[in-house]
Amino acid sequence: MRIFEKYKKLIIISLSIFIFLSGGLLIKYNLPKVVEIILKIAVGPTISSQEIKFPKFGEIDITDVVLSKGDDVIVKAPKVVITYSKESLKNFRLKEINVEKPWVHIERKGESVNIVDAFSSGTKGESTAKAGTAVPIDIITVKDGELLFRDTTYSREIKQELNNVNGYVSFNKITGIDLEFKGECQKKNMNIDLII
Repeated sequence: MRIFEKYKKLIIISLSIFIFLSGGLLIKYNLPKVVEIILKIAVGPTISSQEIKFPKFGEIDITDVVLSKGDDVIVKAPKVVITYSKESLKNFRLKEINVEKPWVHIERKGESVNIVDAFSSGTKGESTAKAGTAVPIDIITVKDGELLFRDTTYSREIKQELNNVNGYVSFNKITGIDLEFKGECQKKNMNIDLII
């Protein structure tokens, strides 16, 4: 007991440093999982990744990203770049998420669209809440992607695969979600615009 009392301050300081360093190492080596949990709480859908880097202030580079809601994979991308600023962080928002060469799956069932539902907050009984108003992201842009669009609203399913897809999904605190994609149909030489 006397030894503990004699070295009490040293033991408390050493224990505090050990806990701080082990917590830091845990976050460093499990950063993708920690970010996945934080994003699921903040944004809604599950966003998993392989590696996360912070090359400079205002930019986060993420590799092998998968965005899903339950078992429904909505986006797979080899690289995602997230940009933010001091102002956007003050507002608890991200400025932009750039998704390069992704595979995107958008499915519509009646008034329900999977990517809109993934970012929707609140219960289905709340008719006054617009989808996407609570999402803390200004815009998600897609460059050179592949899109699979399915609409099962009608008796005959509409299915379209597009290449060279470019577009965006923007989130506004007042107006909600704005979504627009443009791409080329691989079966016929034609361009298709998808605006929801």
